[in-house]
Amino acid sequence: MSSQRSAPCPFVRRPRLRGLPLAAWLLATLCLVEGCVSPGAPTTSGELPPSLLNQIEYRFVGDRGETNAEGWTLLWVADLEGDLSGQARWYFLEPNPIPDLTVQGASIAYYEARWEVRVSDRVILAGRSSGKTVTREGEDGIWDGHGVVTSASASYQEYLGRHTYETGPVVLGDDLPWGRGLFTIH
Repeated sequence: MSSQRSAPCPFVRRPRLRGLPLAAWLLATLCLVEGCVSPGAPTTSGELPPSLLNQIEYRFVGDRGETNAEGWTLLWVADLEGDLSGQARWYFLEPNPIPDLTVQGASIAYYEARWEVRVSDRVILAGRSSGKTVTREGEDGIWDGHGVVTSASASYQEYLGRHTYETGPVVLGDDLPWGRGLFTIH
């Protein structure tokens, strides 16, 4: 892994992150802790960036009944924008074997998922993650998860075994749940 870092942090130049204070704060934290490189740009040694930072717009698709080869149900699909450009998919066991919890007017839904990142309909990265969505009664939720990369195509082998972070609001409204958040590999 390259320790080369460039300054200033690129999130300042990314207009697509405006209006997402949580996203900006998370990117700033990652830049301080991990260091930043220009999005999608190789380091001066020609390597891929040490972290992949992506804004995502996700939507619930659990009504499709689509499953992967392991029998996990596709529940969420996201468009990626940032260091990767493509689609992320999260598959869950249905019904969820982890019971929900209710505490002081809030529901906590825990999950374990299998995810994949596709570019031009080809899987380039895959892994597993777990986390929770916390929803206060009558409000939208907040999703927070962590994971690991378990499979990578030849061009992305250096990310194998890296950690992931996924987060964002879950807007409930009248339609199917959706939101805009972050998916990072670091």
